[in-house]
Amino acid sequence: MFFMDISNIHIQQEEKEKVTNKTERKKELFIQFMKLVSVYATKEHSVEFYASKLCITRQYLNRITQLNFRKTAYELISLVLTGEITKYLETTNDSILQVSEHFNFPDQASLTKFYKHQTGYSPTAYKKKFVVK
Repeated sequence: MFFMDISNIHIQQEEKEKVTNKTERKKELFIQFMKLVSVYATKEHSVEFYASKLCITRQYLNRITQLNFRKTAYELISLVLTGEITKYLETTNDSILQVSEHFNFPDQASLTKFYKHQTGYSPTAYKKKFVVK
């Protein structure tokens, strides 16, 4: 009986450690994801890219991101990308075509559609309204 009690305690401790290890692994993956986004966001916009870099599925990456950030992986990538585009628009006189090429969009229309969806302004309107020359 004594050995049964000890084994039950040991099993319970192992289960707690597994849960803790899983939680730590999710946090570690989220931190790695954030580092990847900070490095690649200007060139890579797809969740699949980041998931493959982390050797996980995009569904699992979304779950981890929602657990830690309350948004999907794509929403987080979009936030970072929008911030980078905004900073770039504020600091350069490049045309919108050059901006779209810099941020690896297939064309100017794709950049405009993305940016307007995120901010409510087209890149051109943002530059006209907010950027002081």
